[in-house]
Amino acid sequence: MNNDFVLYHSERSAARLEELGATPEERTCAAFRLAFQREPTPEERADFTAYAARSGLAAMCRLLLNSSEFFFIN
Repeated sequence: MNNDFVLYHSERSAARLEELGATPEERTCAAFRLAFQREPTPEERADFTAYAARSGLAAMCRLLLNSSEFFFIN
């Protein structure tokens, strides 16, 4: 989950999100659209935006890439 492959793609995803959204909330929404093909709930948007502010956008991307929603089709 934290191997070089995931870390590399987390960094690349974060760089892409920097271009897709002007605000942290827009970047969070873009991340959810790219990873899950859906908009985040208001709670998810608030939680993930706050997490990205504390830990960085790449760390938020790593959470999404390691989530069960990303790995498994519901």
